[in-house]
Amino acid sequence: MTPAKPSEDARPTYNEDDYESAGSPVALTFEYGLVNDFLSEWCEIKTKLNNGEISPNEYFEWKITWPQA
Repeated sequence: MTPAKPSEDARPTYNEDDYESAGSPVALTFEYGLVNDFLSEWCEIKTKLNNGEISPNEYFEWKITWPQA
């Protein structure tokens, strides 16, 4: 997978176990600072939640206080 506009921040990933869908995965890229920042941080926080490093309450607090979190 190659981004339309190559960027150092672009890190396409796909974990087959995370998705139960009959179709192929779809990737979106954004060249907009705030959206990029949110998606990057969201990926990190969601991974921590899935690994049990943070609680669902901590995840919720992050969501409602972002970008001040």
